[in-house]
Amino acid sequence: MSQWKLYPPLKKREKFRFPWLPILLIYIVVIVVAVLIRALSWPDNKPVEDIFFLQSVVVPFVIITTCLCYAGMFLSVEGYYYDVKRQCVEWDLYYLKKFSQRRLVIVGYTSVAPVDNLAVQLLKLEGKFPLAPKTPLRIKMAERFEVTKSQYIFNQLIETLADKIIKYPEVEVFYWLREGDNTTTEELRRVLDEHGLKFKNEITQLCECPDYSVLAAMIEESGNQWQYSRLIIIADLYNDETVNSMESATALFICKEYPVNEKPKPVYLYQPLTGDADLADSVPVYLAGEQTTAPKILWHTGLAQTEKYPLLNALNECKVAAERIDLELAFGEYTAGYRWLALAVASDAARYGQCF
Repeated sequence: MSQWKLYPPLKKREKFRFPWLPILLIYIVVIVVAVLIRALSWPDNKPVEDIFFLQSVVVPFVIITTCLCYAGMFLSVEGYYYDVKRQCVEWDLYYLKKFSQRRLVIVGYTSVAPVDNLAVQLLKLEGKFPLAPKTPLRIKMAERFEVTKSQYIFNQLIETLADKIIKYPEVEVFYWLREGDNTTTEELRRVLDEHGLKFKNEITQLCECPDYSVLAAMIEESGNQWQYSRLIIIADLYNDETVNSMESATALFICKEYPVNEKPKPVYLYQPLTGDADLADSVPVYLAGEQTTAPKILWHTGLAQTEKYPLLNALNECKVAAERIDLELAFGEYTAGYRWLALAVASDAARYGQCF
């Protein structure tokens, strides 16, 4: 069974009420008629014997009772079938909620982009909502920073998260850098060393920008491990100045457990909805999982019209996500890094009480 599919809802079965009065009338009418017929056919001058009552009362009574028992048997089978279907629906929903409420913790997140305070501006809490034609596309390096651009970006990301990451020595590091090569791994390692972060695990360079299915895999993996922590870095940088997409870099530090009293409070990362083209049917099921409170804002990027409109219609029918933030509208043409930037920005928005 697909994780985001459910049995169709059952129509409420009408409560069965045993028709005592009609059945009593049937008994009376049939027995009275049987007695009259037997009385008219009884030989003259013959005394009434036990056979009279057997034929006119007992036999009709037995026939009617047998018919009612058969009818009741079929009604019981129908009721049993309905109860089994209802139990299957309830178990299906139970397992859906159990699956969808599995989660990881985003202990820390940070992003680097040409626009500062993205969450605040996109939520229109301060400043103006950025629009693609006016939004800067390239990240500017600080003056007198004699390092490569990728190393500068790595430093900006790690500097914010170093205090949190240092508490977890078993961190696995995964990163993707557009047009990166073997030297970028050494650059990242050098930046980590500068911040006192020395890990036993190797740094893994991804050949392509991952999608959210990797998050689902991480949640699955975390269930089999006592300690689970992973640092994901997505650096979407361009050497080609003619590209109309905004550069961005995002770092997410994700783990399985997190101290409850730690401040600031973490952001919980639940099971993502991935690999399902039938959004009109799967989104209501996804929301039925009750991962968290009803979403108020939908952050979306990279959706084709065949995906966007079914998604919006499904959310409208469920009366959730009244506000929508389209990242392409704010940042320019879609790029693979936007989905991770959206996750970091939406996590930041959750800190402002803007559920997503």
